[in-house]
Amino acid sequence: MGETRVVLGLGLMNGIIFSIIGTVVLIIGVRVISFVIDGDTPWPIDALIFGVGFLFTAGGVSALFGKNWLARLLIVIFAR
Repeated sequence: MGETRVVLGLGLMNGIIFSIIGTVVLIIGVRVISFVIDGDTPWPIDALIFGVGFLFTAGGVSALFGKNWLARLLIVIFAR
C-alpha cells in the first residue's frame, strides 16, 4: 500500500517538474522569436526550442493525469 503512494507521488513530481521545464523552454522560445524575425537567428533553432518545450509541457501535463510516457521514453533513451 505504501509503495503505491510513493509511485503516485513520484509521478506527480514528474508532472510538475516536466511542466515547469517545458514552460521555461517555451518562454525562452518566445524571447528568441524577436531574434528570428530580425534575422539574427535561423528559424530551425526556434522550431527546435518550441518542439522541446511542447514535448516537455505535454509530457508533464500527461504525467499529472497518470500517464508517464515522457519519463518512460527518457529512461529508454538514456538508461543504456
